[in-house]
Amino acid sequence: MTLIDSRMGGEKRLVSIYGMGGGPVFPLEILNCIGGGVCDNVFYYNWKFPSMKPQIHPSCYISPHAVIIGNVVIEKGCNVWPNAVLRGDLNRILVREGANVQDNCVIHVTKEEETIVGKNTSLGHGCIIHGSLIGENCIIGMNACVLDGSKIGNNSVVGAGAVVIANTIALENSLLLGTPAKIVKTSKSFSELCKVTASNYHEVRDEFLKGIHKEYSP
Repeated sequence: MTLIDSRMGGEKRLVSIYGMGGGPVFPLEILNCIGGGVCDNVFYYNWKFPSMKPQIHPSCYISPHAVIIGNVVIEKGCNVWPNAVLRGDLNRILVREGANVQDNCVIHVTKEEETIVGKNTSLGHGCIIHGSLIGENCIIGMNACVLDGSKIGNNSVVGAGAVVIANTIALENSLLLGTPAKIVKTSKSFSELCKVTASNYHEVRDEFLKGIHKEYSP
């Protein structure tokens, strides 16, 4: 079993990495999330494959309150926000370049289906992506669900609160609304909205990497 857990202890906490034959101990300062890489909130734990660890590009911003587990690849320029959970235990999660995973999102997989989040795609607050493929430059709205085996085409928008049922196929430039979600419109105009949303999160990512926004500490 491989595990990182640094949440207990005092100011001089140490983080142990336990692999197949034990592992080194690092000061918490080395394992910070600013700049990505190995983070103290990334729990390297995989029931079947102890060697699987998240791979996070150093240009990413990963909130110290996110949880990232197992077979997860996060490409350059991504940002993952507080209380998001990415659990790559049964299969792989791939978050492509420039994507954002906003607060309280849950990304999971099945044994049969990996999850891929496309380049510059935005996952709105509280959405659930489960064993699905999300194309490039998409918006998945707040509290929307995209369920097993679904495929959302490039430049598409899933409206807030929508439930995309299993094995739904949406071609590019689609707008999906409702429960169960239906394609109500197709338009190339969605592409610009998605680009602006991703760009806004790139700017915020950079501000957090620079330490501009401070967390409250009593």
